[in-house]
Amino acid sequence: MGLFKSSTAQSNSVASTSNSASVIASGVTIKGTIRIEGYLHIDGNVEGEIYSNSSVTIGKSGAFTGEVHSKVISISGVFNGQCHSESITVKDSGVVTGELFSNDLVIDKGGVFNGQSATLADTTVTDIKEEFAKKEVLTKKEDKKLKSS
Repeated sequence: MGLFKSSTAQSNSVASTSNSASVIASGVTIKGTIRIEGYLHIDGNVEGEIYSNSSVTIGKSGAFTGEVHSKVISISGVFNGQCHSESITVKDSGVVTGELFSNDLVIDKGGVFNGQSATLADTTVTDIKEEFAKKEVLTKKEDKKLKSS
């Protein structure tokens, strides 16, 4: 299990290859892109993008701003942004503002949702390994262009 305890962390890319849980603790702030194959629980503050082949949970003290792509997400804290997930649950203490794309959306009594929702249609949540490989290829092409300039 990964546990972040420092008061502030900034990253361009955080990746996990195990199926273990990673926890972003209360009091921790992370800005950047998180790519994870295991379970992610957020009790701190995250701003950026999350790509998960598993589930993401935003705890009661957690806050997220940005874009999430996951199989499952459960929101008990604050979510601002866009979410693409096979299943989305807004718990009774959850507050969501933004766009939700899912084939299974549940808002518990007391949960708040301000925004738009739509089905995932024919798209599925992208496999994190494929997405990461595509971004590496694009980055290498951009590096070659910069070096040849």
